Amino acid sequence: MGDNEALGKSTLRPRDFVDVIRSPWPFRTSTIAIYCSAAMLPTVATEYGRLNDPNFLVAILIGLVSITVNGSALFLVRGWVTRRLAGAGWAVLGVLVSIGAFRGVVTSLVVATTNLESHSYLTTRVGLGAVSSPILLAVVALVVSRVVTSRQQRRSTTRDISAATAVRDRVLGEVSEANERFIGDIDKSLRPAVKSIIDDLVEGHPERGRLFDALNDLAENIVRPLSHSIARSEPQSAPPRGSIERQLFGPGRPTLSDQVNPYFSALGVSLGGFSVMLDGLSMSQAIVASVIAGASTLLLLAGARALLGSRRTTTLNAILIIATLHEVVWIPAQLINDVVIFPDSVVVDYSLLGLIATPLLGLVYQLIVLGSFSSRNQLAHLDISRVTMVLQQSEARRTAWLRQRHVAHTLHSSVQSRIHAQARLVRSGTGALTDGERADTVGTLQSVLSVITEEPPARVDAIRSIEDLAAFWSGMCEISLEAGEGVRDALDADSDASEAVSIVTLEIVSNAIRHGNATAIDIDITRDSDETVRITALNDGAALDPKRTPGLGMAIYDELTADWSVRGADHVTVEAVIAARGNTAGA
Repeated sequence: MGDNEALGKSTLRPRDFVDVIRSPWPFRTSTIAIYCSAAMLPTVATEYGRLNDPNFLVAILIGLVSITVNGSALFLVRGWVTRRLAGAGWAVLGVLVSIGAFRGVVTSLVVATTNLESHSYLTTRVGLGAVSSPILLAVVALVVSRVVTSRQQRRSTTRDISAATAVRDRVLGEVSEANERFIGDIDKSLRPAVKSIIDDLVEGHPERGRLFDALNDLAENIVRPLSHSIARSEPQSAPPRGSIERQLFGPGRPTLSDQVNPYFSALGVSLGGFSVMLDGLSMSQAIVASVIAGASTLLLLAGARALLGSRRTTTLNAILIIATLHEVVWIPAQLINDVVIFPDSVVVDYSLLGLIATPLLGLVYQLIVLGSFSSRNQLAHLDISRVTMVLQQSEARRTAWLRQRHVAHTLHSSVQSRIHAQARLVRSGTGALTDGERADTVGTLQSVLSVITEEPPARVDAIRSIEDLAAFWSGMCEISLEAGEGVRDALDADSDASEAVSIVTLEIVSNAIRHGNATAIDIDITRDSDETVRITALNDGAALDPKRTPGLGMAIYDELTADWSVRGADHVTVEAVIAARGNTAGA
């Protein structure tokens, strides 16, 4: 398992201990340093209770010896462990148990030479070190791993946001020169061709077959190449690919009940109490007393957790509440053991140990929870920022397209589609061209010339334009439209989004009919989120050839959507996500 892999997503689980022991995290410098600091207080408390003449300064010195031996051993073996035992959880656990036991041996030897105690306490020091060292080191490693990995993720997300910002700021300035050149090409090639066909119609020259060929040639050899020249001169900044879907995490501040784990605290009290009680009790007495201590802690904390429920408070208040709970939960167990188990001759100061060690257990678990939720909350905010920047980038591309490439889009989608449709109508007729057919064809061709001179519309009613599109293709392709709740309001609030929905839907329909020969298209537009609108179009046409060279249609999707996809064979589904944040482009 690599350092960059997260070792737990929320609160503590048994599996997390296994994962972290098998990883390099317990042997990182930061982990060892924090572990030594965390182990110092309970070690001093334990040693204080063992002294013949209790003295905090002496207990601190003995604690320093114990922790120094433990930390030094971890530093000495970490290179060998990470190279030779990587991923071998049981082997690593054995090393940590051995180091904890070695710590107890060395500490007892040091204390024995000073005659500070009447007993060596070798067995209990070895037992306590062997049990506590792996557990506390694993807990610290979990905290360190989550803090470090969350920081790495935050840095990575921040870099993504910066990159997207740069693209957004650059994309609006990339297309002006290419667009001017494109408009010039239109004036040189499109105007003369359209004018020639109109003149022939007005003079009554073309036959039905000749007019069909002229219209088809106009669409395929003039309009289509002109519109596709945009695809060859699109901005160098690649649009974002991949889904913008994201799952935001839960509330940034956990409930009080989230921060209490009765099982974690009870297990710690039971194991720690058993190791220390061996100093003054027999094996059987220590086992019974530790079980009583653990069970009492479990029941009292479970009840307190139920009472706390889903309440939330500030971090400082939560720390005080958790510490206070753990300050008192050991008292009933102490009273029971005083009456039932502890002999009058017991010399270990269990009250001091409970006063220090039990709150420490609760605060360690709370640290894991608060660290986890804090990291998740920060990542959630960053993820929101990242998605917002992706949407802003999409809006910038869309603005560039709608303002500077209006003619190109209209030529490719509306004009080309109408010329194709007019050509089909001409071909489907019989006999000589009627005056009505001539007038309709002239009107269609005059709309082509209007595109060159007209400014983009101030506002497009996307739903109305799609309904008009369905009516236009009626008889050749049945198009149904469903607009979900909130869609009209979202498009009314964002004119660019409304136009983008209209253009993208028109392109979807145009591709399905021209390239897939679709005869039925079902369009569903939904308010995908507070920031997006989703277009889903199902048609019965043929799927796109995967070897087909992407053209302007794909460029339209890239420029106007935040995300899009095409899937299916017998029935093709096209989905497009449009940024719809209410006229916030460039914000």
